[in-house]
Amino acid sequence: MMYNTKGIPYKHNKTGNIYYLLMDKIIECTNGSEEKRYTVYMSASTGMIFCRESDEFYQKFTAVSM
Repeated sequence: MMYNTKGIPYKHNKTGNIYYLLMDKIIECTNGSEEKRYTVYMSASTGMIFCRESDEFYQKFTAVSM
């Protein structure tokens, strides 16, 4: 399923693929993991949606203007 989004475009530093940041600072609700924050992003080419820890996302991706 493809989504039409106005998310902020980011480039994966290693692959160069473009993704759209959809949501940031998602909180995990598992007991003992409340300190973890996640970022949800979508592939610009496939529409697949991904989630990873926010600190890791900002290390591996760079905002781009399109």
